[in-house]
Amino acid sequence: MKKISFAVAAAILCGAFFSCAEKSNGSESSVGNFSAQQLSDIAYTKQKVSVPENMSQLLICRPFSGGERFFVVGYGKDGVTFCTADKELQNTEKLDMSSFVTSQMYDMTITESGTICQLSCETKEDGSSRLMYYTYNLSGDRLSFAEMDDFGETVSESTNVHELASDGKTLFACIGVKYYAFTTSGKFLGELKSDMPGATLKKYGLNADGELVCAVRDESGKLCLCRYDAEKCRIADPFAVYDLDDSLSGELISGRGDHTMYITTMKAIYGVRADGSLDTLFSFKESGVNPNNMCGFSVCENGDLIIAENDINSFSVKMRRYTEVSASELSDLPILTVGVDSTSDTGVYLAEMSEAVSDYRLEFADYDFNHGYGYLDEIRADIIAGSAPDILCTNGFEYMHLAEKGAFTDLYKLMDGDPEISREMFNEHILSELESDDGCLYELPNSFSLSFQVGKSKFLTPMKGKSITEMMKSLPDSMDQIYRETYWNYWTKYVDIMNGTVNIDRADYGEYLEYTKTLPSLRDLPFDENYQPSEAERAERYYNQQMAFRLDKKLIYNCGCLSFYHYYEMKYGVFGGEEVEFYDAPTLELGKKFAITEQCSDKNLAWKLLKNLYSESFYENGRFSGQPVIQTLLEKSVAEAMTDDPDDPEKGYEFSMNSPNNEGIDYYEQIYMGFPTQDDRDEYMELLNSAEYKSARLPDKLYEIVDEEESRFYAGECTAEQCMDVLESRMSIYLSEQN
Repeated sequence: MKKISFAVAAAILCGAFFSCAEKSNGSESSVGNFSAQQLSDIAYTKQKVSVPENMSQLLICRPFSGGERFFVVGYGKDGVTFCTADKELQNTEKLDMSSFVTSQMYDMTITESGTICQLSCETKEDGSSRLMYYTYNLSGDRLSFAEMDDFGETVSESTNVHELASDGKTLFACIGVKYYAFTTSGKFLGELKSDMPGATLKKYGLNADGELVCAVRDESGKLCLCRYDAEKCRIADPFAVYDLDDSLSGELISGRGDHTMYITTMKAIYGVRADGSLDTLFSFKESGVNPNNMCGFSVCENGDLIIAENDINSFSVKMRRYTEVSASELSDLPILTVGVDSTSDTGVYLAEMSEAVSDYRLEFADYDFNHGYGYLDEIRADIIAGSAPDILCTNGFEYMHLAEKGAFTDLYKLMDGDPEISREMFNEHILSELESDDGCLYELPNSFSLSFQVGKSKFLTPMKGKSITEMMKSLPDSMDQIYRETYWNYWTKYVDIMNGTVNIDRADYGEYLEYTKTLPSLRDLPFDENYQPSEAERAERYYNQQMAFRLDKKLIYNCGCLSFYHYYEMKYGVFGGEEVEFYDAPTLELGKKFAITEQCSDKNLAWKLLKNLYSESFYENGRFSGQPVIQTLLEKSVAEAMTDDPDDPEKGYEFSMNSPNNEGIDYYEQIYMGFPTQDDRDEYMELLNSAEYKSARLPDKLYEIVDEEESRFYAGECTAEQCMDVLESRMSIYLSEQN
């Protein structure tokens, strides 16, 4: 089990970094060959920094003029906005780019001198496409334009143009999937290549002197920095080689102060000194920053880092300033340990959410939830040893067994003593579904969704009370062929996961086995890997697939309902407005759930952290899927879905499926769903209040057992009775071992 240190102090103390005194260039004996040190054991405060006005997503954030200014392009309510910012990404000045040429695919960059360069795919009057190059000054005036008419590759409006970099004389660009070089006057120089054996170009950018530098992987996997040889139009031999095996995640950025440029990988941000040696400046994992979301950064003169991130979920930009804090400043702060799934970003959003709390440090214990169920052994071992985390992310049925053995705290006791939050604020049904038999609440989710099986009433109503064989015989001829995989989860109703028992109804399941044996298997379908359907066939197939429920070709829709609008769309769109019926009771699916262990030494402090998960500000940041469990916020989200502008102000919301293609064949179906009513809202709430919580997914091992034994039956190796006997025995033994 790995330990990751987070610290929260001032705004939030997070990350594990070396102090400045501990940093070194890590130079190796051979000249020009360098390695980077790992960061550990130093924390940073994290403070909010203002974001450029009216920008919901940052598209470009590049330094120029020796790192004293930044060129920033973003998107928001006013469309695309251009501005410059100071060296700390503040004090923005909006640019008037009214002469900017908009095309479907384009990218921009800026030279050290402040010339803005644009490469654009455009359509000419005759319908053909061309590659155009434009330059602008910071006043928004167009300085030049040229058609790259000697570029030998064919382009179109959909050709991807990205990763531009220019030293004012040469322009680098990735067009499609290849890297090319042009002169800034519009002459095509050729594809960017290196003479190094087995070399692969990864990234490029400018250094502080405004020179173009390429990052190349050599045949041994080492990362090499190379300048561009303009005379030969080739990537020159490396001037620095690094033992960095992590992938580059961003372009090379010109540096400031001691660093001539910055390299960004999936693990860290590195500063490159003039002699090529590296300083490790920032660690993504230890800081809680997702490198895939980072859209820009600045290294301040005092060593602080300002990181800008695009939050796709909330469609917003957040900027944070990270300041180094010595270990001695942290020694008196209490520590909260949180057990999380190492494969998720739970720790990241917990750290973000806790910015309002300033009097503790966070330490995360990683459990690999995807490695079978071995993580349970780790958790049990930690509980037995008295080293359990203070807080545990609980997304498995096994935790209720641990709670019944006294491993977790009743959250009602903490909630009832809190003047700011109470059980009455939560959706009553969700809490009741989570309560134990003795009325305690051992885990609490931050969101929920609904899942259910639904179909047309005209088919499902006659099936009520019938056996599986009778139901199948009553299906209309229009239904597509039924495969035995349709019933993959039929056995789950015999498993009582909470009590660890399996009781198969021999008559019911026996009939199921005998019936499904007559059905073909998807595994046995012929597959022709050389078959290439025509555009018309693709269009028809896609149309039929999307229209299956309206055309009475499919019976049951397995619906995952993340919001009121999803429910409304299912009811009036998927089935074409026909009356629908639920095949069984809806299931209550819960988002991230958390428990406080009984071993926690300061349960009030742990609750102080957890209760932030239920604030309005947390739900607004978009770091969850589904609906809020707080009743007032749930009502608010439903009301917004009912009042948001529909697709057509006169007809209401539109539900459509279409499949256009290049041959002009267009299968199209459109349903106007109208406007949600109060009755729709009430039905949705009734659906929620009848939903059953099935505490967690079943272990993967049970699915493996069923697949093995049913396959033996279908192959004729055993009778239905023998299959059921072995199934019941094997699953019961496994559950007893786990419990």
